[in-house]
Amino acid sequence: MNRQFERYLQMTLIIMDLLLLNSVLFITQYALAKTIHADTTDSYFNYWVVANVLWLVPSFILRTYASKSILSFEHFTKRSTQVFMLWIILILFYLFFSFEFKISRIFIFSTIIGFGFGLMVNRFLYLGIRNYFKKKDTILKKVLILGYNDTAKKLAKYFEQDSINTKLIGFIEDDNNIRELTHYPIISNISNTLQIAKEMDIQEIFSTITPEQNKDIYELMFQSEKECIRFKIVPNLSVFITREVHIEYFGDLPILSLRSEPLEDVGNRIKKRFLDITVSSFVIVFILSWMIPLLGT
Repeated sequence: MNRQFERYLQMTLIIMDLLLLNSVLFITQYALAKTIHADTTDSYFNYWVVANVLWLVPSFILRTYASKSILSFEHFTKRSTQVFMLWIILILFYLFFSFEFKISRIFIFSTIIGFGFGLMVNRFLYLGIRNYFKKKDTILKKVLILGYNDTAKKLAKYFEQDSINTKLIGFIEDDNNIRELTHYPIISNISNTLQIAKEMDIQEIFSTITPEQNKDIYELMFQSEKECIRFKIVPNLSVFITREVHIEYFGDLPILSLRSEPLEDVGNRIKKRFLDITVSSFVIVFILSWMIPLLGT
């Protein structure tokens, strides 16, 4: 449910921004209709199309609408601002190198200001939508954390900060391992985990206790999956490495590295190829088309 909701939210945000951009273009063009001559209609139409393309392409390349971006209001707003500034630069490049001098400067200035202001409003609308759905029980995913330790406390903090429709119900831990007050209730001991999960309609269990620490975790994992309760293990890698790492698999062997290789992903290679073709086409059409004849004279 959480992943499905994130996809719906991503599509909603994309549609909201495109509706905003095209509404600003339409309203501005309508308001300035008396100053637009009939022979400049094609120029305004081209500007309309280019404005949409130059917003979508950088947004997807910079992953503005990716899950990691939209789950944090601050990160999403910051990334949106970056794409908006890039959008302005690309628009100005397009106007300069395409020699679109027929388009009214007031129209260009108005669309840029209007779209920027609208984006700010959209982001606060997103914040309202995010907070509204975060409280809706119909899409709420209930989770338990197995164990109470530093990893469990850090995981609980991440749930509070980043999750949209995930509700942490509490911790599962044996009483003799609890030596401090907790922000969430200690619901039961480990032996009653599955029973508690079924009674409280839990969708996912995150275990900060590894099978090597407690052999019962294996059986609990298998029984949970039979009951359609997702069981995930959160290992504490800080014992081996103290900085953020990237994990990938070679067969069934986990391999840790300090950074990922983006171009190893097929999707990223396609994006890079698309960007290369776009930039090359832009340079050929709008720069080399007039520069080569000029140098040849």
